[in-house]
Amino acid sequence: MRTSHVSFRAIGFYVGTLSLMVLLFGLSIRLGTYTLSFEEIWAAFQPDDKNYFTLMEYRLPRAVLAILLGGALAISGVLVQSVVRNPLASPDILGINNAAGLVAVSVLMFLPNLAFYWMPIFAFLGGVLSFVIFMDRVRFLTSALSKWQSLGSHFPHYGQPLVII
Repeated sequence: MRTSHVSFRAIGFYVGTLSLMVLLFGLSIRLGTYTLSFEEIWAAFQPDDKNYFTLMEYRLPRAVLAILLGGALAISGVLVQSVVRNPLASPDILGINNAAGLVAVSVLMFLPNLAFYWMPIFAFLGGVLSFVIFMDRVRFLTSALSKWQSLGSHFPHYGQPLVII
């Protein structure tokens, strides 16, 4: 039977990170132009309270979205790094951000009467297209490199430049 070993250091890290997130969530709900006490926050969950609108329409959605979007960005970063198999890969290094910006500016130039809410959609499609092209080039270079290495095993002098690189 196999048992997993979880280090106390990792558990401490996760507990500390979760505690920090809960603390910042509470501060985000409490602080603003008008500071609410914890009693006022608790009372604001009732629809007839004077702070209900402030809490339910501004502060709570802002705090919840910050957590959800932060998690989504973390997951997307992990996905990019795992697909590319490079722990230092990020969209700005790979050129995805630049391609999204290029498409957004191109849409502004060539379709000036297009409604503004289409801009993020075109920028997203430009980023996706850039990533697809990037992955195609990676796949092509990987197959060319493996062919070069297999050629070097049959003819040692052909594989020599690859060792130098």
